[in-house]
Amino acid sequence: MPAAARLTGVDTSRKRKPHKKSRRGCRNCKLRRVKCDEATPKCKKCIDFGASCNYDSSKRTGDLDMALAGVSVSFDGFSETTVHQAQPTQVSFADYSLPDFLYPDLDFFKDSILQLDKASMDRIDRFQMRTVLSVGTTEASKIFQSKLIPMALSRPYLMHAVQTVTAIEDRHYSNSPAKRSMIEAYHMSHTAAQFNKVLSKPLKESDRDAVWTTAILLGVSAFAYTDASVPAESWPLKPSDPDDLEWLRMTELKHAIYKLTDPLRYGSMFYQLRDEYLTSYLSTIPEYGIEGIPETFVDLCELDASSSITSCPYFHSLHMLSQLLRTEYARVTFIKYLAFIMHMTPEYKRLLGLKDPRALVILAYWYGMVVDAMWWLKRRARLECQAVCLYLEKYHSHDTKIMEMLRYPKVRCGLLYPPSEVYVGMSILR
Repeated sequence: MPAAARLTGVDTSRKRKPHKKSRRGCRNCKLRRVKCDEATPKCKKCIDFGASCNYDSSKRTGDLDMALAGVSVSFDGFSETTVHQAQPTQVSFADYSLPDFLYPDLDFFKDSILQLDKASMDRIDRFQMRTVLSVGTTEASKIFQSKLIPMALSRPYLMHAVQTVTAIEDRHYSNSPAKRSMIEAYHMSHTAAQFNKVLSKPLKESDRDAVWTTAILLGVSAFAYTDASVPAESWPLKPSDPDDLEWLRMTELKHAIYKLTDPLRYGSMFYQLRDEYLTSYLSTIPEYGIEGIPETFVDLCELDASSSITSCPYFHSLHMLSQLLRTEYARVTFIKYLAFIMHMTPEYKRLLGLKDPRALVILAYWYGMVVDAMWWLKRRARLECQAVCLYLEKYHSHDTKIMEMLRYPKVRCGLLYPPSEVYVGMSILR
């Protein structure tokens, strides 16, 4: 009892006001832990918050996504005015869909007019002056600088992708880069939703370059899009989650979009990159044999002269990795390092999903090679390289071959101080 109550004999303590609990509130109010007025089709709390109202407890899509239905939504980066409602659609590819972590809110997607505000215009400037320089090779960056923004001004899905990747890079260079921002989530969600709609219809000739460019930016965003700040929060060390390796599954979608858009066709804005692509991105892999593969990997994966892509799930990735071991990383060779992840076989990716130790060692070496590469590569590469090494030490410490092989990636990701200069470079495997 408060002191005043003890002196006067009157209990002056505050009584909690009873209130009626919301039993049938929408999912967004439950997620925000606020009382829902249960109004339909939209509760007042969601209208005030600017979120899509969702009463279906079985649906995750739409949770706390920014609403566009019948109202004008102002958000740092965009002000969008609804034009008309579109019906939910699906990607036209039978075997591919946008990764779940992009949270495409198709149930609430609306065509809209984009009005760029100062914050989004500033991001466009940063994209042109900074972000674009890290998207590809020097020649590719020149193309993006001259043609991407004019193309995006008439294609909201591409403009959202520009805003997404720039916002992620802003966070990367901030003092606390671990947690994704609301502006990233907003633009990522609408990139996915609007891009999904474009892919569900016959592709116009005039949109082929824009669609491929969006796929490139989505690939960059997917790889950079991680909330982990320490190895324990990173795959494969953290508890398993359905969204693990979504960045890798994104490569499957890019393959499908590449076939659809044919970006190296005559007349494409990427046509001038054709020679660079054919000589750098496409690697010649032998049908069988171990020539060029370091002996340590031959021993680790139990290969022999008869090994082939059909008999050994590591064969293709090992040959590509071996080519990188003989290549110095630089801006001009950057595309070769991307080819490693773009050309992983389905069987090798399946083994990664199962956390197969030999598949993890191979990936750890690639991670080690790109820890000092482009900003969108280095954060995940360093953290997941550390997580892979710690995972293998935790669960496969009895395998002396694997433990010996881990010295190079551990040095590269900062887990091990090099005992001698031999571990600083690639000479450990040559």
